Amino acid sequence: MSDKKPTLCIVAGPNGSGKTTTTVQLLNDEWTADSLYFTSDVMKAWRGVAFEQVCWQHIPQMKRALEIGGVRTSISAWNAPGSEQEAGTQIDFLIFRADNIVNLCEMKFYGSPFSIDKEEESKMLYRVEMLKKTLSPKQTVHLTLVTTFGLVHGKHSGKVQKVITIDELFL
Repeated sequence: MSDKKPTLCIVAGPNGSGKTTTTVQLLNDEWTADSLYFTSDVMKAWRGVAFEQVCWQHIPQMKRALEIGGVRTSISAWNAPGSEQEAGTQIDFLIFRADNIVNLCEMKFYGSPFSIDKEEESKMLYRVEMLKKTLSPKQTVHLTLVTTFGLVHGKHSGKVQKVITIDELFL
């Protein structure tokens, strides 16, 4: 075998296909000595950030999906630092609209339709409440989910007012 090591080796496949077993075997080989290993958590974080960047590059398409193409808007991310009394929060993407609606956009890269559990619903509602504290009483917040394959409608999904899928970003 050559002394030259690969720059990048990706082990990918569906759940249950043996990725972890294969990776462990590879890491135990001298061929991969001094290699870096990224866990699925690191990959999930990377995919999430990459998906957010795709969304930022498709603002006109997002506005079209929200049916606000003709409404004057400004776009930003938002961060509220925490304190001893209150946890901080960050929001991926806000669309401030001239009609006094603010779309609080949650970006979720997921391999299937996104399901909101009680914990995720609580996080989303906390972000809405924290944002409302900084807005004019005339402004209304619409919770908007931007995701790959849509939303599973269930017990905790009712607060989401609009879902934008990845397909709508590429129309």
